Amino acid sequence: MPEPAPSPDKIRFRCPQCEARLAAPRARAGAQIPCPKCSTLLTVPDGAGDADAARAEWSLARCPDCDEILKVKRASFGTPVRCPSCESDLIVDDRPQRGA
Repeated sequence: MPEPAPSPDKIRFRCPQCEARLAAPRARAGAQIPCPKCSTLLTVPDGAGDADAARAEWSLARCPDCDEILKVKRASFGTPVRCPSCESDLIVDDRPQRGA
């Protein structure tokens, strides 16, 4: 399904964890909000970047407990991230993940 047309009063973006399509008022740019689908804490982008730049903000990691591949915001590296499959908390760093 194509992305919705840009709106001057809303910023459209995706959750890097679950890929849910989100929209927030431009006045919320920079604010932290939970994703309504997976509860990942997100920072509303400023809307100046494009979709490719937004995708570059996350990386793949493998949960060591259940082997699930997770999409993790690079800004979350070094802080606990919850696996949506097994609900384990893990810390992702900037080292390459084998198999991810």
